[in-house]
Amino acid sequence: EKPDLLIDFSTLTGAARAAVGLDITAMFSNNDEIARELQTLSMRAEDPAWQMPLWQGYKADIMTPNADLNNSGNNVAGAITAALFLESFVERGINWIHLDHSAWEGSGKPGRPRGGADMGMRAVLALLEKYYVKGKGAKR
Repeated sequence: EKPDLLIDFSTLTGAARAAVGLDITAMFSNNDEIARELQTLSMRAEDPAWQMPLWQGYKADIMTPNADLNNSGNNVAGAITAALFLESFVERGINWIHLDHSAWEGSGKPGRPRGGADMGMRAVLALLEKYYVKGKGAKR
């Protein structure tokens, strides 16, 4: 199948948590326009996602002579190398967003109790509504 947009959520790396903390979801995408849109919508939804660089220069860190890819880079840019690893499984031409988050609400805000959290969900829902729900200004 060839989806318009592929989105994955994960609590993949502590490196993402170290980069953006517990309140923000680290976001990687192979489409900067969609990533900017998601970042804007995430702020409106009070579910912040921040675009991180999908720096192709670090791809060498997951290359290995023993396999096609190594799933752990040099740990200096662990969130980026993890995203690059996942990106290698996305077919060319498919728009992709990877959300790496802590999935933990520490403050216990109203409507968001302390504990396991659905980080990024409200932001992605806003994006999907904008792009795909008729009557809401669907773009696609």
